[in-house]
Amino acid sequence: MRKPLPLAAAIACLSAFAAPAGAQEVAAEKRAMDVNFDVPQDMGIQLVSVMTRDIPPGGEVPWHTHPGVEIAYVEVGELELWMAGKPIRRLGPGDSFTALRGTVHGGRNVGEGPARLVITYVVDRDVPLRSSAPVPDGY
Repeated sequence: MRKPLPLAAAIACLSAFAAPAGAQEVAAEKRAMDVNFDVPQDMGIQLVSVMTRDIPPGGEVPWHTHPGVEIAYVEVGELELWMAGKPIRRLGPGDSFTALRGTVHGGRNVGEGPARLVITYVVDRDVPLRSSAPVPDGY
């Protein structure tokens, strides 16, 4: 039986990068990222990956899904988050979101400068990280 240590370590790593020096006061004012979910083990081996993604001004992340969970934290910039079945959200530094397995989502940098996300993925191993998806009804 596998222990959930890799996921816990990834979340701890994400927390370490989440608030740059001097930003603790701002981060304390934002809603804390307190996300709990089960990672089904019937999907085979899961891979935990933490990375950054830079999006240029006006740049879009087309509609897509993941073979697992995406947990993202906005480090810099302003983003518009699109998630099927939910209202469009505007995100700024200190904001976060979670996209569960198969959730169709995308977004756009709506700020004047570049945007940076710190992303943790808990996904199926040996499958593409992202699959394109059609634009959901209502968008």
